[in-house]
Amino acid sequence: MSVWIGPGEMALTRMPCALSSIADSPFLVARKLATVTRALCASPGFLARHGRPKTMSALEKLPCVVQGAPPTRFRFETPEGPSSVRVDGRVRSNNPIALRQAALAGIGVAMLPRWMIEEDLAAKRLVQILADTTLPIVEVFGVFHRGSKGSQAIRAVLDFLASELPLRAKMEAPGGARAPRGKNG
Repeated sequence: MSVWIGPGEMALTRMPCALSSIADSPFLVARKLATVTRALCASPGFLARHGRPKTMSALEKLPCVVQGAPPTRFRFETPEGPSSVRVDGRVRSNNPIALRQAALAGIGVAMLPRWMIEEDLAAKRLVQILADTTLPIVEVFGVFHRGSKGSQAIRAVLDFLASELPLRAKMEAPGGARAPRGKNG
């Protein structure tokens, strides 16, 4: 199974199922597994060198650690409606683990899944910036080919992921309930 693969690649590689934040395809069936909240963050060293941004538009002038191909926009939900700012930086990746490492190394501002950086924020290795802004959520779907008719094996994997993702990654379960925290959460 591959994580964060797009529906197009899934069809080409003949994978039985995958995780995706995109569920819009006539060839796939999607099951919502979790909801991911995100936060903007940077290392204390980065903020000491560049200053702490006080507005969304200030991000346009700062190096950012960005996901995907250019041009990249950080999107926000505001009382006036959706808003975005164009950002750029020396580091780009589709891998959130690599983006986190770059942020920890002081390379730039990153928009990362909150569950991934909670310990870094608590240990002050990263600092949340623009905490009063609202970032759009990311919904995580388990997707499979419509032609597979949801085999028992695929259903078993998706059932497992639907129960475990919220617990292990501290994501919100479908329906909006936050997974209970264990000893380490």
